[in-house]
Amino acid sequence: MAYHEAKERLRGSIAPVVTPFDEEGNVDFAALAALIDWHIESGTHGISVTGTSGEPSSLTLEERKQVMETAKKRWRVGCRSCRGRARPTMRKRSS
Repeated sequence: MAYHEAKERLRGSIAPVVTPFDEEGNVDFAALAALIDWHIESGTHGISVTGTSGEPSSLTLEERKQVMETAKKRWRVGCRSCRGRARPTMRKRSS
């Protein structure tokens, strides 16, 4: 995306959304969906998942994909998204 196009499309606040976990350490997808909905309903212009809050090292590749898919299903018209690519290593997490 060119600078001028990005400047037109991206505006306002883009919130880094943390990935919630349950007591057993599993991703809490219902809580994630509710958190994303809250941000959008509160007027957030965009959301960022899986990369800005330090949790990528706690997620497997499959979990990251599921978090991104959950976010994608919650997005509304006019809400932009950023999907994080952060990880502490170039190797995939095996467990």
